[in-house]
Amino acid sequence: MWNGYSGLFQSLKRVTVKAYRRIFSRRSDSGLTTSEVFGLYIIDLLDGPTIKDFAGYMGISQPNATYKINALVEKGYVDKTVSDTDRRECHLFTTKKCKKLLKGDSRDVEEIEAALKARFTEAQLEQAKEVFDAVLEILEESE
Repeated sequence: MWNGYSGLFQSLKRVTVKAYRRIFSRRSDSGLTTSEVFGLYIIDLLDGPTIKDFAGYMGISQPNATYKINALVEKGYVDKTVSDTDRRECHLFTTKKCKKLLKGDSRDVEEIEAALKARFTEAQLEQAKEVFDAVLEILEESE
């Protein structure tokens, strides 16, 4: 039963908190800080960002981003690759070690997807995706 927009956003907050809890529970096993784990997710999400892209997405200064990235490189979770077009620029990629750390999420997502497919029609799932895409678009416009 529809209980208004506040109900929708309450559900969205609960999903976000559950996701964060799962994401950050992995840090204790890896020896990474919460900020480092979050950074790995951002690098993985952006798929080969530059340090400038990473800093912008994280909302931090470029020197601070460089410091964080160098720590992740040193720990073996990120590789820096010099750009072919501009030698001053580096692209960031997650390593196999990082992918192994994040792989648990893939299993979780696959299980959730299977449960949702069993519970909802394809049209309902597509409509839910449209709602989430609209929320994301509105949030990005307000940045």
